[in-house]
Amino acid sequence: MSSSAPNNSSDIMIPLDRIYVINEQEFVIDWGEQRVESLTDGRYFPAPAIESRQEISQYELDQLERAGYINGYDDHFVFLDVHAVTYGHRQQRQYYLHTRCTKDHRADIEAFLQAAQLDHELAVRVQSNFVIIRSKNGLGFPTVDAAAAAQVQIIERVPLLAQTVIAFIEVLA
Repeated sequence: MSSSAPNNSSDIMIPLDRIYVINEQEFVIDWGEQRVESLTDGRYFPAPAIESRQEISQYELDQLERAGYINGYDDHFVFLDVHAVTYGHRQQRQYYLHTRCTKDHRADIEAFLQAAQLDHELAVRVQSNFVIIRSKNGLGFPTVDAAAAAQVQIIERVPLLAQTVIAFIEVLA
């Protein structure tokens, strides 16, 4: 790949192997822990939404640079403007249910939700060694009320999960 120097020292350097194309159309950054963010609009994609993944080409990097989505790139890194990354998007809360169970209980919790016929409405995930529950397709609940309604439904149908609490993360919107 040809080089394109960063514009300034405040640029964030993202390893080139963390930038790729998903679903043949979306340019993304893989932040790890199943957090994939669009370079063009900041949306996050849950792992199940990723149908395909390809390396990004030099032509595509050039297009992203011309459009202002990246500040440049070289053979090893893509350079992003720190201010665009941290201030270009507003923060948004995504709610989820924290079961307080460690990841070795994931299969049990999935079985509980299936027996309660909630497995088509909710998705079980592991986050930081704990089992969490999100809305279907692995997306966070959009409001605390939606998370609370799911929590009530779970506790009514699966009393073993009565210790489940509402939690949230801040994501760039």
